[in-house]
Amino acid sequence: SDTTTIIVNALPVVTLAPFADVCIDDPAFAISGGNPTGGVYSGTGVVGANYNPAVGGVGTHNIIYYYTDGNGCINSATQPITVHPVPTPVNVMGGGSYCSGGAGVTVSLDGSQTNVNYELYLNGSPTANIVSGTGASIGFGPQTAAGSYTVVATNVLTGCTNNMTGSVGVTIFTLPNASAGP
Repeated sequence: SDTTTIIVNALPVVTLAPFADVCIDDPAFAISGGNPTGGVYSGTGVVGANYNPAVGGVGTHNIIYYYTDGNGCINSATQPITVHPVPTPVNVMGGGSYCSGGAGVTVSLDGSQTNVNYELYLNGSPTANIVSGTGASIGFGPQTAAGSYTVVATNVLTGCTNNMTGSVGVTIFTLPNASAGP
């Protein structure tokens, strides 16, 4: 009779580090944390060794790391990644002109979402005027500084941000000089 030796190689131990949640508009990033190094990544949103949230789409997806050892044994590790949407854009409204010393003009949004904070910006700088979304239109009150107003929305649960649509201007007219008659 003949004797045959069978060698059973153990599967390689493979790990993949956890991923932080991302926003749909975040840039693609290099995937790291596959151990041992030299494996291949795959999954929805995976392009080579990068993850692209826009390709993955909103939702939770699995990134899989496959590693093949020197014996040809293959093992894998899987980690989920969650892609969150950005706040839905709504229109910036209001603005206009008023006379110096007046009450100003209102800037508002024609809609809003709950769990989203909306911050008013003047000429590209935050004004610290933040209003919580209600699911309906919201206002930022009368604005008395001249310039261009925009709004940036931030989801309070995910941290995802988005610029709201459009901008409005505020113009201040100076009062004419009053002169005494003869």
